[in-house]
Amino acid sequence: ISTITAHCALWDSINTASLVLVPKAQDIRLYDLITNSKYSSFRADDGSFVPRPISDEKTGILRFRFDDGIQLSASLVDAFPKLRRLFYEYARPISLEPGQCYVVDNHRFLHGRTSFTGARELLRVLAYPHPPGVIKPIFFDVDGTLCRSEALSIDAYYRCVSDIVGKPITHENTKVNLHGQTDLSLLQDILRYHGLDEAAIEPAIRSFFNLHPQYLEASLAKGYRSERCPEADTLLDWLAAQKQQQQVDQSPGRGGPVICIGLLTGNSQPNALLKIRAAGIDPGLFDLGISAFGDNNASRDELYRDSIRKLESRYGRKVDAENVTLVGDTPLDIECAKSAGCGIVAVATGNYTSGQLAPLGPDLLCEKLPEAKAYLSAIMASG
Repeated sequence: ISTITAHCALWDSINTASLVLVPKAQDIRLYDLITNSKYSSFRADDGSFVPRPISDEKTGILRFRFDDGIQLSASLVDAFPKLRRLFYEYARPISLEPGQCYVVDNHRFLHGRTSFTGARELLRVLAYPHPPGVIKPIFFDVDGTLCRSEALSIDAYYRCVSDIVGKPITHENTKVNLHGQTDLSLLQDILRYHGLDEAAIEPAIRSFFNLHPQYLEASLAKGYRSERCPEADTLLDWLAAQKQQQQVDQSPGRGGPVICIGLLTGNSQPNALLKIRAAGIDPGLFDLGISAFGDNNASRDELYRDSIRKLESRYGRKVDAENVTLVGDTPLDIECAKSAGCGIVAVATGNYTSGQLAPLGPDLLCEKLPEAKAYLSAIMASG
């Protein structure tokens, strides 16, 4: 909406190859700068900056912005005039008359306003269109499925609780069950075990979730690690590429299934993102808007219902359990899926062996996540 003609520019990420191949042929240094995550970082949903390339050759995604949500290396800043010329060379200009608008796929197109003088107002609305295809979410557990970080978790968790309560609380002097708990339910059990008055529990919980991320960072700095589960990154990279290719292949208005990749974990959101990031996994692979975390839910079943509510709110339609797949490493993950009526991929990279998981009847049991490719391919191709 404006009183003067508004000029905008669009870049189609499907044609990212044009932007990449030109500097690769003409300027190998610029090619390296825009395709290597060493030189640029983008703000994630949790406020942290995650190293990501401007032009991602794996996914075909093109990223750029002119605000405080991006950080560029000195080398990339020096090369910025060249990069800007390339953007303008391959941009698609759009001229809007007063009262006009355009609708754009925000995952496919990089878009922005061109420079201007005078008064101008542009209104932006973000919306999720009702997809014509079946919604097929795939939710991953974190601990034992994507990464292992037991020592990191215990150190940060108990130090934080101790400081809030004002007395030493350790793994050794706290006889509560850790397995299958969410961060919220575990905290409630610990506080009650150590005799905290019921009226003081809610304020203590709020303090804990405000402070806990700082303790996690401190535990990492002390040398505690989060280790990626064997070949978890192989499956995640493959899954992201499959989803991107599926979006490219689908004809407008016809669409196949809508694939959503999220997290369903007993960890709080800051805890989960720190663990997977420290394990070398990009949190940007997961849609946090449909994910469920253990700082707001006290059980696995609540986590599942939370994610489904978010999906149905986003797309304005019912999500059938038969189209949902959970990926986890414990009997509780399998029980949750069975209770909900959804699919379950069990992986023996956590504390349970395949021999212990098999009798529970998961839809697929694998030793490592890449073994699930064929199963997930069939899910993504159907519907």
